[in-house]
Amino acid sequence: MGLVEHNRFRNIHGCPPLTLDQSLTRECEAYAKVIAEKELLEGSSGEGIEYGENLCWRSKNTSLCVRDWYAECEKFDYDDPRFSKYTRHFTALIWKGAKEMGVGHAKDRHGRYWLVVRYIPPVNIEGQFEENVPRRIKRMVRAKVAVLSSNKEEKTTLIGFISIRFFYIPPYAYILQIKIDIVLQLKSFRSQIQNNI
Repeated sequence: MGLVEHNRFRNIHGCPPLTLDQSLTRECEAYAKVIAEKELLEGSSGEGIEYGENLCWRSKNTSLCVRDWYAECEKFDYDDPRFSKYTRHFTALIWKGAKEMGVGHAKDRHGRYWLVVRYIPPVNIEGQFEENVPRRIKRMVRAKVAVLSSNKEEKTTLIGFISIRFFYIPPYAYILQIKIDIVLQLKSFRSQIQNNI
């Protein structure tokens, strides 16, 4: 959980994918239990020194945490890249220099879930934001698609990443390459569609 979402968002910015570190994951799981018991989003002692860290809690599903962290990108100033408490989760998530991550979660006595994600090497290093927080190279698009089955309409979300490149081939030709990567997230899908559609 979390690794796929991280790498999907990192890909939009041309950042290399992270790999999951099992030792770091065990540490994240242990610390998730600590903050769940305290019911407090409190950074650990090694944050910023040994690793970078993102924390989150949700009443039901922690999978939305990564999306919320990425949503901070709308507040990030690429013309003046620096640390900000309003974008620190986003910059940690896509930090280009990060290589590995660990992830752990725990449930508190109220049934809420607490998520801990750590990155190595450390992220959000002052003076290194310009080279580690690149602009988007792909544009994410969403569209709702309706698939009609025998008895009902089944809806799905289509997510696409569009990347555009211009190539100059001497002496006169420009080539435009448009690449579209599409992922279908289906609630349900039926392979047989009736002939009357």
